[in-house]
Amino acid sequence: EIIATPVDVAVETDAKRKEYSIIDLPVNYLIRDIGSKTAKNYAEIMKNASTVFAKGVPGEFEKHDFALATKELCKALTETKAFTVVGGGSWLTAFEQFGFDEKKLSHVSLSGGALLEALSGKKLPGVEALRQT
Repeated sequence: EIIATPVDVAVETDAKRKEYSIIDLPVNYLIRDIGSKTAKNYAEIMKNASTVFAKGVPGEFEKHDFALATKELCKALTETKAFTVVGGGSWLTAFEQFGFDEKKLSHVSLSGGALLEALSGKKLPGVEALRQT
């Protein structure tokens, strides 16, 4: 099992992307994306994984300068042979924006938070209500 954490991040400074190593944090800028080294690392991990779980997109892909990681991970998610689960409706928007086929994913949950709760064993009120009908 691998739980990978970022090694770098991208911030917005003077309306441009600038990357910092995690070692250099904190910085006085908003983090807008994971860094390019982290994105490549995650994509490489996905190649050999048997299961990939991704909750939420890694960056503000709607902004061109901060779409790098989301685009790279969309590509990796469609190319891996792993069982893939993504949580959060933003993933579908990203797949559409970058022209990747989300049907290559094993499962998509439009609510990443609810997916996490279900996986942790919590009962979801909406699902329970359907079971009682």
